[in-house]
Amino acid sequence: MGETVGTLNGPPDGAVALDARDVRCTLGGVVAVDGVSLRVDPGRCVALVGESGAGKTTLLRCFNRMVAPTAGAVLVGGTEVTRYDAPTLRRRIGYVPQHGGLLPHWTALRNAALVPALLARPDATAAARRALELVGLAPDAYGARFPHELSGGQRQRVALARAIAARPGVLLMDEPFGALDAVSRSEAQAVCAALRRELGVTTLLVTHDLLEADFLADEIVVMRAGRVEQRGTLDAMCAAPATPYVASLLERALAGARRRRDA
Repeated sequence: MGETVGTLNGPPDGAVALDARDVRCTLGGVVAVDGVSLRVDPGRCVALVGESGAGKTTLLRCFNRMVAPTAGAVLVGGTEVTRYDAPTLRRRIGYVPQHGGLLPHWTALRNAALVPALLARPDATAAARRALELVGLAPDAYGARFPHELSGGQRQRVALARAIAARPGVLLMDEPFGALDAVSRSEAQAVCAALRRELGVTTLLVTHDLLEADFLADEIVVMRAGRVEQRGTLDAMCAAPATPYVASLLERALAGARRRRDA
């Protein structure tokens, strides 16, 4: 807890922004993550892909201390996360859960300003307005709306704005677009891709969708039963799947893409 939080907003050149070392997590007597090591360099995006129960979300939540590993080490900005108190760590890491998690009785602008306000920044409202602009929601048009007055895609954009309003060095995204319809999902993915290019934020993305992972991430990590099956680009995996499971996952994803294209 004696560490400063500065390392979370832009690690030194050459440092590893996110680092899980032989992490094991047991939840309710079940091994959810089984000896996984994962490095994400500064400014890169890595997508964790796999079926439900693969351990993707559990691993992601180790980085903001929502889950405590049973064994192994988890570092952010070169410092073990256990050396930060959990609230401080979470305020310095952007987090977008699957269903947004917006406070229903707060406006979009107030939701987006949450983290800068918790950090006692005098420019919290201005930071929230800028974040809404970055995700394609004009604050004058959408800032005063409550979550129930927004579409599903707009709510997820507000959640993304809240995650990046304080300009964190790390962004964790847990199935952020999984509940959206196809059109809203495509639009949200495009916004997210543009945002990452502009901010250069280190990102760990959880998704079931291999094609979404290919579009948004620099690398894909396929997980199954708490372990890593393969890591690489989609093209490399298609050329040489490391396991039968990866080959099956690729076959299903590409077949689904062909069906959507031909529909």
